[in-house]
Amino acid sequence: MISVLEATQLIEKFSPIYPSKKLATALCSEHILRENICAERENPPFHRIAMDGIAINFQSYLDGKRSFLIEGIQAAGHEPLELKNLENCFEAMTGGVLPHHCDCVIPIERLSVENGVASLETGLELSQWQNIHKHGSDHAAGFLLAEEGIRLKVPDIAVAAAAGYGFLDVSKTPSIAIIATGDELVGPDEELKAWQIRRSNTVAILAGLNAAGFTKSNEYHLKDDEAELERKLAELLEQNDMLILTGGVSMGKFDFVPRVLEKLGVNKVFHKVAQRPGKPLWFGVKGQKTVFGLPGNPVSAVINFQRYILPQLQKSSACLPQKQIPLAVLTKDFKFSKKMTRFLPVTTYFDANSRLCATPKETNGSGDFGALSGSDGFLELEAETDLFPEAYSAPFYTW
Repeated sequence: MISVLEATQLIEKFSPIYPSKKLATALCSEHILRENICAERENPPFHRIAMDGIAINFQSYLDGKRSFLIEGIQAAGHEPLELKNLENCFEAMTGGVLPHHCDCVIPIERLSVENGVASLETGLELSQWQNIHKHGSDHAAGFLLAEEGIRLKVPDIAVAAAAGYGFLDVSKTPSIAIIATGDELVGPDEELKAWQIRRSNTVAILAGLNAAGFTKSNEYHLKDDEAELERKLAELLEQNDMLILTGGVSMGKFDFVPRVLEKLGVNKVFHKVAQRPGKPLWFGVKGQKTVFGLPGNPVSAVINFQRYILPQLQKSSACLPQKQIPLAVLTKDFKFSKKMTRFLPVTTYFDANSRLCATPKETNGSGDFGALSGSDGFLELEAETDLFPEAYSAPFYTW
């Protein structure tokens, strides 16, 4: 068996870089950005009126003026007007450019207007540049607005459009087949016999992929028939960038998956990792395609998916180093005597010192997936330690 660190390094070494494509900016939400987005010009690109009202020359207010003859209207989207008499004003519309010789905007609700004259509310105090979004105060031209490698959200789309990007270079969304193997499995809504169990691994993994933005994913169920496995896996391998199999990777008579994958030309990188749960984990590659064989036990499947598969997808799509994994501290002692890495389901909270605290949520083996309900993620406890005392700090993977 190899270590968790070795498994992680091998997956990273053999992971492909997914190609990028140009896509209309409005269609890029949830895609991974493959270029930097930089400001087209300063923002705001001019002194911008921030409220509806009037624009005046502030010195006239300091000189005692409280009523101002309206010379005209400065509307948004029009060239700046020029105040002919510094004791007058312009009506000013939100978003418009500030008229020349004006440096103060008074909101309309603090005014009264009669016969073309705007008068200030009694006792109103003003300041120079109030209600004006000053030219270049947000950022300069060329400023980095969004960095390559982020998953684009609605605000990022707005930023890109405002910076003049009609199209964006984004990662191709990989196509992924999630395959459950086993005669004992039936779907969540199918009739259930006493000796059967419901198929949950592929449902959970499909949900996890969709939540992470990998939406070109489909779920399949194959029986424990070697010939049928070979035929269908050959087809799915041809059609997809990644296969995720659950079950059939251990040492039983009906665990055909490793042998079938070898027949199909998938090169095994490793099989078995010194970890609990999930020791039988299998990983292989064929060209630019990756194949994961997860154990069939539900706790093993969902933890190994979170620990290995999502990071690979994110790295292959973003082409950037993975972000640092946060640490959490145990709220009580935990013992584990086997010399393997322990993935420990936990619930979490932040204490008064803003530390992320993790309370173990014990499972009755890797088949006890019900115990995962209500957990927040899992800790990765190192292999060479038997006792993990209260306040022990370990990497935390959130669901």
